[in-house]
Amino acid sequence: MAECERFYFKPDWRAWIPVMLIPPKVAIFVGLPVWVAYYAVVHMGFWDIVWPMALVALTGTAQITQSADRASTYRQRLHGECIVIDSAGIRLLPHLGKWRTFPWHEITQMRVLTVGGLLGKGFATVDAGGVPVAIPPYADRCELLLLNLRERAGLTHVRRGWWATGYSRE
Repeated sequence: MAECERFYFKPDWRAWIPVMLIPPKVAIFVGLPVWVAYYAVVHMGFWDIVWPMALVALTGTAQITQSADRASTYRQRLHGECIVIDSAGIRLLPHLGKWRTFPWHEITQMRVLTVGGLLGKGFATVDAGGVPVAIPPYADRCELLLLNLRERAGLTHVRRGWWATGYSRE
């Protein structure tokens, strides 16, 4: 194993999942309340539902814009950066934090979400010092990255399942 390895990011279709989720979220969180209010008022003459449904639609709109903004910001923070593995630890980006090197002894478990093989390589989450840190599947040489992480952190205990595979210390 090399002393210091760098894993850059090359976005693929999975990087666009948060963007692709916007239309279904709009349909559920905005369109459905508007349709319920319209149906209740026009067909049933029930005006008392307009304000609650308007609040639900506004809350849904706020949630959709916030989640799209968070996903966009996270992708921008990954641009030009890389995950670094060396003898001291692994340099990762917590979702709401700054790039940080986690020592190997802080890596206690890793979970790879595969959903029965539907997601290809899968989405990996590492518990690093009590902080859940995502490793995007579009990291360059992702399989090698996850293998090195498991070996260096000593994650030998494997729990396999249809939904995810978990690795931890015994």
